[in-house]
This record gives sequence, structure tokens and C-alpha cells, in this order.
Amino acid sequence: MRGARERAERLAKAALVALFVGLDLDAAARDRIARIIDALRALGVAGRFERIEKLHVTIAYLGNVQRERFDEIAADLETAAAQCAPFALSLDRLGAFPDQRNPRLLWLGSTNASAPFDSCARAVREAYARRGFSFDKPALPHVTVCRSRRPFRRLPSVEVGAPIEVVARELALFESLPAEGTTRYAVRLRAPLGRREPNP
Repeated sequence: MRGARERAERLAKAALVALFVGLDLDAAARDRIARIIDALRALGVAGRFERIEKLHVTIAYLGNVQRERFDEIAADLETAAAQCAPFALSLDRLGAFPDQRNPRLLWLGSTNASAPFDSCARAVREAYARRGFSFDKPALPHVTVCRSRRPFRRLPSVEVGAPIEVVARELALFESLPAEGTTRYAVRLRAPLGRREPNP
């Protein structure tokens, strides 16, 4: 009986796929962030640092969904991406969640808001909301660099230097997969941003 239940649970898990939409980073951005991670380690920051190959900007976390829904999710992303203009983000500061007084997650983000990012994130989330997905937090452009179960004593003081430029010309549909006690991310679809800014 137990064996049958375990097989059923394995089959149920196999029918699910963990997905999220985000921005992939180029090698130059990853290299800059890797140096900041090295600086945090040198300061003695204790936590679980993100692997360099996993760095990204999340736009919409979909979670575990039925594998059979992949095609509709991919189609919705392509439609939403076509409504967005290419844009750029400048990552220039270190921040924390839930806040700087009780930091458990360290991230690199932007000092200034990005209207094009906000508009594109809204288009993506509205498309998935029509499919029944919900998002309880606003999309904040950031790259997670370190997590800790216990709050850090304080927000580390690290020099970011010149802003790290992330140029978005496409959105990526990522799948989160188990890998050696953690996870790895595989890009399952790249959807070009289709709307162009008008010529001056």
C-alpha cells in the first residue's frame, strides 16, 4: 500500500513543472555580480550565495503547474512580450528583504524606478492572472545574491561601483529543476520584446 502511494506521489510530481518568467543576464553582468559576491564573502558575510549561472531578474513566479499547461503559458508569454518595448536596468545598490533592519536576503537592485520594467511586468502578470495565477507582491527589479535563515546583523557595506547594466530585449521562461541538493534553472523559451519606441 505504501509503495503504491509513493509511486502515485512520484507520478504526480512528474506531472508538474516549476516555472517563472524573468530576465536572463549576459556574461558581463554575471562577472560584475560575481565580484560583488566575492567582496561579500571577504567581509565575512555568512549565508547561501547564489550560483553565478542562476543569477536573473524575476518578473513573475508561477510555481508548480501542470506540465500539460506549458504551451498556453508559453503562448501567453510571447503575447505579453510583444506588447513590451526593450528596456535597460541599472543595478547600482545593495538591498535586502524583508527590510534593512531584518535582512535575510541580499539583492542588487536599482536606485531609480523603471517605468518600462513596470509596464512589461504588468503586461506579463495580467496575462497570467487571466489564467488564474496570482501575485501577492509587486515586481521589484533585483538580482538575489545571498540568503540566510537567520537575519544578517546588518546590511553589509559593499561598493557596487559603476552601475551594472542589464539590457532587456527578451523575456525568458525558466524551469527550476532539482540539482545536487539545490536547484538549477533552465531556459525553456525566449520571447523577444516586440514593441519598438517611436523614432523622435
